Amino acid sequence: MSARHPLDFLTSLRGIAALWVVIYHIKVHLINYFPAVVIYIISKGYLAVDFFFVLSGFIIAMSYQNKVNLTKTEEITLFFKKRIARVYPLHLFMLLCYLIIPLAYYVVGKDLGATNAYSVDNFFLSVLLINNWGFGNGLSWNIPSWSISTEFAAYLLFPLLTLFFKFKRKIIYIFYIILSAIILEYIFTLNNTYYIGDNIAKLSLIRCIIEFFIGMSVWNIYKNTENNLIYLSSAILFTSFLIMGGIIKGYFSEVLFTPIALALLLFGLVSINERHRIIFLFSPVLIYLGEISYSIYLSHYFIKDIFKLLFLHESRASIAWLISYFITVIIFSMVTYKYIEQPMRHKIGALKSLSLKKGRTE
Repeated sequence: MSARHPLDFLTSLRGIAALWVVIYHIKVHLINYFPAVVIYIISKGYLAVDFFFVLSGFIIAMSYQNKVNLTKTEEITLFFKKRIARVYPLHLFMLLCYLIIPLAYYVVGKDLGATNAYSVDNFFLSVLLINNWGFGNGLSWNIPSWSISTEFAAYLLFPLLTLFFKFKRKIIYIFYIILSAIILEYIFTLNNTYYIGDNIAKLSLIRCIIEFFIGMSVWNIYKNTENNLIYLSSAILFTSFLIMGGIIKGYFSEVLFTPIALALLLFGLVSINERHRIIFLFSPVLIYLGEISYSIYLSHYFIKDIFKLLFLHESRASIAWLISYFITVIIFSMVTYKYIEQPMRHKIGALKSLSLKKGRTE
């Protein structure tokens, strides 16, 4: 688990973001244990998903932008196979695990109620990984998979999105980021939605694609940046913190400024790390947490539903419940990472290599 790739610290950030999502989904049970300011920050955990989208665009562009040629069908096909190998096996496994939930409700004698959460139609949309492309009736089955569905759409568009980066002028890529954020704000406003985590069923697809594109723009700015601009990274990072603080406090539009703040944050971090390695983020424990972050993200809601159904008998969870839940999420994620993610990724990915640069952030 030793860090060898210079951008391995991004893997650690992915793990931290995944934990933020886990905590966010049980925030109602934490009210009695943390001060109001902490609960408020936890309640913004949906912003971690926006970080995932921006980071994914950055990493995919870094790893594949110069390796996917639109004129070569074989390269594009191989790219898609590698992406499917990365996201689909665990998604399908967790979806099958979710078949336990309706059965468990039946066994304990609880009523599922009138809901589309476990409808047959939505199940098959999830199997096809198009469950959040606007065909279904809201979020269903494994709820976090909505973001995997939208990110899969971004993967499908990636070869076309690379056409926007044939230029070598940073000012164009900066313009892309600003224009993309404005377009996102405009679309959300048309739908009377003012928080980026709202109306997921309708707006998350465009949210993901735009933020993925912004991540691609950040990579292209970074790779075309001279050293003198990199020395401004501390100021850029500080600016991102100010904007995020303004978003959290409600001073700035969340939809407009979140993608911009995350773009600045990502650029600032990778630039600072180039000059002064961010040592604590290269901790083997944090890097491993990042490596299993996809398992954490896709499994935690299922475990929460099981724990809630079988072990939660009051409106607020006890400390013992919370600790048991977190331990179970981590152990379950370690197991699925080792026995589902890795083997299936290697099996499906055992194809002709594109000779891509390898790193744990892929």
